[in-house]
Amino acid sequence: MITDKGSLRYDYPHTCPKCSSSDLRPQWRTVMRQPGVDCESCGYQWCLIDPRQQTPISTANTTAIGLKLIAQPPPTTGGVGQIRLYLDQDIVSEVDVTLCGVCRRGLIEHVRTEQSQRRRGFARTTVTAALVRGSSYTWATTTVNDDPVARAFWANFPRTAAGQPLWCEHMRAAWERTP
Repeated sequence: MITDKGSLRYDYPHTCPKCSSSDLRPQWRTVMRQPGVDCESCGYQWCLIDPRQQTPISTANTTAIGLKLIAQPPPTTGGVGQIRLYLDQDIVSEVDVTLCGVCRRGLIEHVRTEQSQRRRGFARTTVTAALVRGSSYTWATTTVNDDPVARAFWANFPRTAAGQPLWCEHMRAAWERTP
């Protein structure tokens, strides 16, 4: 989780998301190469990943085992880049993100998570990874529909103006140059 001051802390849950038990135990996930948490009551397990550890696509090994955040920069200044979360060799979640270093603005355009991988924190991880890239920026998203699940998701990111896109002149210029 990114704090209000832009620093990172692992947000260990107080209760299991599956059974609501508070009988949790931190654990190291050898296969995923990440810290994790186990629920002693129902056996549910999950990993915690540092959203600051993003590998550029040019040097990424997308065939390695485990969780990996891969960043693909935009083709032009103010253009749309992507951050993808891989689980083993498969993309489980990705976010399209636009950053403008001149205006200090960030825009999250689309968040996608594989249907079978939803409700596991993958989308939250990719959005957090985007926010880390511009921790002191003003953030917004493109239109968010009135789906209660989507609204609840964006409530986890109070620093982000959900559904209120703030394109700057550099982002608009990049959009116009895109074929």
